[in-house]
Amino acid sequence: GLPPAPQVALEASLREIAEAITRGGLGCALVTDPDTAANTVTGLITDGDLRR
Repeated sequence: GLPPAPQVALEASLREIAEAITRGGLGCALVTDPDTAANTVTGLITDGDLRR
């Protein structure tokens, strides 16, 4: 199966997001809100969002 999608915090910099996407190898990262008890997923950012 696929590896788990990388996660980045809502406050992550563009550099941190790009590194997570590259490291994860899936072309995307889940954006999470660390201020919520369950670290709620608030969005998805893709390689195309950053590089185009």
